[in-house]
Amino acid sequence: MKRVLILTAFLMAAYFAEAQIVVAGDSTFKYRIKLVESFMERFNSGESIVPLFDQMMLGSGTSAEEFSKSALKSGAKLHFSDTSWFAVAPCTGKFKGKSVDFVLILNVENYGKDLYKWVVAKAQGEIFKLTPSDKSAMVTPLAHETNFMELSRINAGSVLNISQKNYRLDETAVFFAFYNSGLLTIEYVSDLQFMFLQVPGYVFMVKEFDRQYKNSGWLINSVTKMSEIEKNKLLKDLYNEK
Repeated sequence: MKRVLILTAFLMAAYFAEAQIVVAGDSTFKYRIKLVESFMERFNSGESIVPLFDQMMLGSGTSAEEFSKSALKSGAKLHFSDTSWFAVAPCTGKFKGKSVDFVLILNVENYGKDLYKWVVAKAQGEIFKLTPSDKSAMVTPLAHETNFMELSRINAGSVLNISQKNYRLDETAVFFAFYNSGLLTIEYVSDLQFMFLQVPGYVFMVKEFDRQYKNSGWLINSVTKMSEIEKNKLLKDLYNEK
């Protein structure tokens, strides 16, 4: 009889523990910021932004309260159609059949009345930083006398030898060339983050935290103070403006 009571008590304890887990899970799901759009709505609510921070940042020296007050005072709002937010997408793909990693920075672009799409603003990665493997090949001083026949002997390993000294290699253009030729493919994006520049004096990053408690989903994981001059330079670079 004693064994039966012990077993019954154990089973009841297990049952209630499981019930609590389900309730906790429902609560977590309720508070979890499941979509970037939901993050924007909460940011725009006019309430403190501190709950939108990853809790690991709250004791890291970053003043969430200071940022929250600055954002609320400025009246900054976030909208999908904004020109001052970007997706930072770390990509894994294949280049000539070999696995490679690189980063694409995307922004929202208008292409008609109330119509928007994501476009690639920048590509970053070692595979886009072309370096000549054959530094001896060149177009000699008398090449013009032979209709520049030496150009036919320039290959992929020496093509940068015929660029000007001050030529700035455009990694994004290389990305498009590789992708268009079929040499490069994208398999998946991981650890996606979003960069927002709408709050005066700040740039902040948002990423998804997949965990089983309330402070989860899309949260602020980085805040950096940045002057408006620095911010304008960054925007010009991301929009490829001179």
